[in-house]
Amino acid sequence: MWMEDSPRLRNSLVGQCALDRVKPLTVGRACYVVLLFLLTASAVCSAKQAELPAAQTQQLEPCGLFSDLRVPSLLVPGSEPTAIRIMSSRYRDLRQTKDGYDRTGVGLVAFDGTTFIPAGFSDDPGMYYYILLISRAFHLSLARSISAFFVTVLVLSAAFGFSGLLLVLRGWPSRIFGIATLSGLTFVTYRLGDVYLFEFAVPVAVIPWIVWQVWQRTHNWRTNVLFVVVGVVIGLGATVRTVAGVPALLFVLVLVATQFRVGNNRKVISTCLLLAGVLCPVVYLHHVENERDAFLLTRTTIQADDLNRHAFWHFAYIGLGFVSNPYVPGGVCDEIGKAKVRAIAPEVPYLSGLYDGLLRHEVLAIAVDHPSFVFLTIAAKLGVVVVIIAVFGSVGLVAVLFRPVSKSVWATFWPALLASGLPVVMVAPSPQYLVSLITFASMCSVFCFDEALQPVLAYTPKAFEPEHTKYLTWWSSVKDGTSV
Repeated sequence: MWMEDSPRLRNSLVGQCALDRVKPLTVGRACYVVLLFLLTASAVCSAKQAELPAAQTQQLEPCGLFSDLRVPSLLVPGSEPTAIRIMSSRYRDLRQTKDGYDRTGVGLVAFDGTTFIPAGFSDDPGMYYYILLISRAFHLSLARSISAFFVTVLVLSAAFGFSGLLLVLRGWPSRIFGIATLSGLTFVTYRLGDVYLFEFAVPVAVIPWIVWQVWQRTHNWRTNVLFVVVGVVIGLGATVRTVAGVPALLFVLVLVATQFRVGNNRKVISTCLLLAGVLCPVVYLHHVENERDAFLLTRTTIQADDLNRHAFWHFAYIGLGFVSNPYVPGGVCDEIGKAKVRAIAPEVPYLSGLYDGLLRHEVLAIAVDHPSFVFLTIAAKLGVVVVIIAVFGSVGLVAVLFRPVSKSVWATFWPALLASGLPVVMVAPSPQYLVSLITFASMCSVFCFDEALQPVLAYTPKAFEPEHTKYLTWWSSVKDGTSV
């Protein structure tokens, strides 16, 4: 791993001796952490947010954080409060999905009151399948199923993240900083809620444990199990929120390829097991979608092409509204893209292939006619990305100014940071698109801080080594059978 490859640790055994003095994380301590978070989960599950207003009159509200368009607020009659905040539109889609399953027995089929439609068509399908699965398995109401789903993910990911950091970080200063950082991220994620929670949960649950395994430089059946489990976790996250799975997968692949000190054949085996784990939930959800499509094509007038979600140019078009301009008036808002397509072809379904093609034509036309505007818009978003990385990675960045760390630390995190920043550059630096970037920047800061705090004695030349350091070096050579 990167810590063991740094020059100062190769020049002296002091760093290793310091590691030997750190008390390992016992099973009892790990169970204590998990128990603490399970108790917290029970409290959160029993908590309720403020009751929804009884007034049924629609009020105008901003369409988005970076939008001056005001649209009628969405009211879902009869909706119940949940322990984790969720958008009204997603609550409505989940209710329609439950109604569709009750009528048909087919997963991911929703009923909007008049006809059957794909469940949560504008989102990844995982949430609409897993929450309804919890509702059927435990006979829970929709609101309680939503609460159980999101609270369980948040608590388990935080518990595994806390225990993993206690295990992998070397020394209590870095452990305290890591726990404080993770606590802050957990609180912010809880307040934000919704599917964006997965952008925090997946990397936090995965990174500490996979780093710890790579440090072991061993490959046995436990290693194989860990890689499969990590793959399944990433795959589950990707089926709920694609942005939650892709950066974490890139991180693990780069870590295994560059830092796992085992033979190439074992690297290939680990990578295959990881990818197999990722594909398990993805392929299963694809099978469920195929069953849904077969049902909708025979029972409705929906065309096959309209069952495939095409969102790339929709996001590219509304993302041009980040900077005020006359070409995309209204700012960053889904309604802006819908209104543009309705003005051209009112009958085109939302996020269909033709819908995306119309917005592609508009984006390319703006880029050709006004390239400087597109450049300035992208530059503004990139500036926000740089600021976010600098702020949430500030402690690690300051630490490495005084104690340079191995380049492999940055090389492992940068692909994930870039993948997390792409949605921000494409759409806008809204909070829901920043969760993954903030999480990876914070984790990078924690590991850089831990590396920078390694013993100063590792820098000490042999001629100036203290007597106890020389004794430790001699004793290590005796154990290795190399003393003379």
